[in-house]
Amino acid sequence: MSENDILVHDEAAPDPAMAFRLARMMPPEFPVAMGVFRKVERATYDDAITQQVIDAKEAAPNKTIHDLLHSGDTWEVK
Repeated sequence: MSENDILVHDEAAPDPAMAFRLARMMPPEFPVAMGVFRKVERATYDDAITQQVIDAKEAAPNKTIHDLLHSGDTWEVK
């Protein structure tokens, strides 16, 4: 085995296919893959949902309950 036979994996690659292949390699047919398989930088679920709420509030036409109650058509329940 030479240095040219060694796979160098980019853990930050956008396509996860190689990381999945490495994780599925089992001895004795294949060598054991060691190291970081996947390193992805993206927003956490908590950060994403918080930003979604902020964006929805900014886009809402009614910012307060007063705005909502005086925004147009209303009805009276008798």
